[in-house]
Amino acid sequence: MVSIDNYFEKIPLEMTEETYKNQLKTLLDKIKSGVKINTTNDIKRYAPIEVKKALLVIFNGKCAYCECKSSSAPLDTDHFRPKSIYMWLAYEWSNFLLVCKRCNTGKLAKFGITGLRAEIPDLGLNLDAFIHKCNILEYVHENHEFLHPVLDEPSEYLEFKENGKVYAKFRRDKSNRGQYSIDNYKLNRDEDYVGDLVGDRKKIVETVRLRIERAVKSYTKYGNEKELYDTIQDIHLDLWLSIEKEEEYCAMRESCVENFKKFFIDKFKGDEEEILNKVYARLTSLYA
Repeated sequence: MVSIDNYFEKIPLEMTEETYKNQLKTLLDKIKSGVKINTTNDIKRYAPIEVKKALLVIFNGKCAYCECKSSSAPLDTDHFRPKSIYMWLAYEWSNFLLVCKRCNTGKLAKFGITGLRAEIPDLGLNLDAFIHKCNILEYVHENHEFLHPVLDEPSEYLEFKENGKVYAKFRRDKSNRGQYSIDNYKLNRDEDYVGDLVGDRKKIVETVRLRIERAVKSYTKYGNEKELYDTIQDIHLDLWLSIEKEEEYCAMRESCVENFKKFFIDKFKGDEEEILNKVYARLTSLYA
């Protein structure tokens, strides 16, 4: 999971039209009348194709939680706050995320909080005033336990290791949000599950390591230090560019950049380690 820019004000045009607003009004009228709401039958057409198209652009065609792309798993419009608990947010744009079916299956209708549960806004408000109260920025007092890519900075709670797994960071506030999200989004799905996130992330590390090993072998054979430096620089740059292009698993790629020495350089010993440390020191001096 990576942080993305706030998109809450980028409401698709279709969601501002009367037809869409009337769906919410119909739902609210049922709630007012005391009718028991069936989330399957009473909440429909909340995610027309225009909504999903907008989310695909915002999330770069990736799951908001695990960062897999649609080629890896089908992506759906999902309610961050589940409609079974927060039915009045069923048609709220800011409550929508693009999520793969595998993460969505893990999350289901769970929504842990450590604060007070939000209540439905005053049903006596006019529709536009009610909608204004539905922006999920109004609900931060709940202290939600699931990490959100806009409301939170995931890197403050999660760290990715070279084995492809993600771990909860130690925090002085003793927050359990990192582990809660890992467990319920199933962010460490491996070969025992459909969608091997751990294996896919580990391949990123292994691919980089293989390129460095080849560069070192070439240096050992030909002794061309400039070629070695240029190759290591290219590898480092390629990682940065893959992040900027918003490829799959950017959080893992960012970890490879931040831990380049630990993940890759320190794996070599003797003369190879010495020359790689020299090359890496020269490389990092460019960013100082």
